[in-house]
Amino acid sequence: MRKLMTLLLLLAAAGCGGSKPTGNELGGVMPWSGQSPESAFKAADAHCKKVNKAARITQIVQPTSGTEGAVVFACE
Repeated sequence: MRKLMTLLLLLAAAGCGGSKPTGNELGGVMPWSGQSPESAFKAADAHCKKVNKAARITQIVQPTSGTEGAVVFACE
């Protein structure tokens, strides 16, 4: 189930620019543009704080030639 959610979140983020997270009260995904892990966490946590939850980074997908990386997170 977790792999399916991760895949769906990554597909939803395809083509998104910048490092702004997209998602809902369960979590989300943001493009990985080489920012520091701390800045990625801060952006994810700001997203989760909107629903009075804290972020937990669940996966960082490194970019490869031709694909954009992503940071996947859960709101708990």
